[in-house]
Amino acid sequence: MRTQPHPLYIPSDRRGVQQRFKEIGFKGAYSHDLVHDIANGFSYIMQGEPIENSFVETDEPYHQNIQNFIAGIDYSKLSGKSPLEKASAAIALLSGDDEDATEEGGGEGSPIPIFSNNSAKELNKKMEKMQEDVEQIREAGEAAQHYLKANKCPEVKVASLSKGDVRVLEYLAVLNSKGSIKSQKILATTKNIQMDEYGQIGRLANFSAMGMPTFNYKFATKQLIVKKNKVANKQSLFLLIDDSGSMDERKKVSWLRALLLNRLQAVIDGKAVLFITTFIGDIDESNTLKASTKEEALALLKWFPCLEGGNTNVERAVKNACKCINKGFIGNHKITGENPQIVVINDGEDEIGDFKPSIITHGFILGQDNEGMQRMIESSKGEYKRLL
Repeated sequence: MRTQPHPLYIPSDRRGVQQRFKEIGFKGAYSHDLVHDIANGFSYIMQGEPIENSFVETDEPYHQNIQNFIAGIDYSKLSGKSPLEKASAAIALLSGDDEDATEEGGGEGSPIPIFSNNSAKELNKKMEKMQEDVEQIREAGEAAQHYLKANKCPEVKVASLSKGDVRVLEYLAVLNSKGSIKSQKILATTKNIQMDEYGQIGRLANFSAMGMPTFNYKFATKQLIVKKNKVANKQSLFLLIDDSGSMDERKKVSWLRALLLNRLQAVIDGKAVLFITTFIGDIDESNTLKASTKEEALALLKWFPCLEGGNTNVERAVKNACKCINKGFIGNHKITGENPQIVVINDGEDEIGDFKPSIITHGFILGQDNEGMQRMIESSKGEYKRLL
């Protein structure tokens, strides 16, 4: 026995533990002893007491190692609220670190390989790294989570993510925090309308009406005037992707995936209609992709350009994108949404003349700076960002 539960905490029985792991989709083996040790530790934290109060005095180095590990867990970063939820989250992380980590113990105090072969400090460091990866997935949003599922990355075994997937999440975190082109639903000007439901009373256009003798009558007959913000259409975004062979480099590919996820997330959030097309000499109108709903955005998570083309012509691509926007069609797609803007992604290996787009154009450069492209983008009042 290594730990004891807080007097106010009743530990879950074996069936309750099994049910919890079933709920989170965990199919591996695990030690019930370790689950209870972690849960017992958190039961003291919940009551504002030191976690060490849960420890049972022992002279066995192995048990002390487990106690040291439990004391080093950052419970605030584990998902869940109850002791069992926190413990199951910790076990899921440990399972990603070592296939033997969750080997069924077979009874109280049975050795678990990771605590025989590693120090508690080393395990806590590994666990912290996995918690950071989990947090990145959460912050990245629904698009990233579905992307990982589409690529068969188990949600609970964070350590099984490839280096490329972790890199994409890191880049996506950068975009989400400060580097992305923001898209928002456009609010039309507020207008006054006659109320059509009683719940609108909080948006009275003239609160002095509440002091008038006729207020109750007008409220009962829905004759009061209230304010209404009309949500206009979603923003229309055009993603022009450099499809040249020079884009086919490890970091460029990861940034491109992150940018795609970032823009698809805007569709999932209901903020944008996204049109995606590649370009070399010109935009590929006939193969333009459109995502205006969550379902359409999720369907595009596996899509990626071929990156096999030759020399690009950004100026020509942007000119023709502007023409398409002005005529209201790109390929077979009718352009919907408001405040259309263009986002160009390329590696800067292109010459651009003195051209000012008629549509606001943004640029993400994955490589060398390009003064001509920067001048073109800034002249349209767009944002120019170099990511590599």
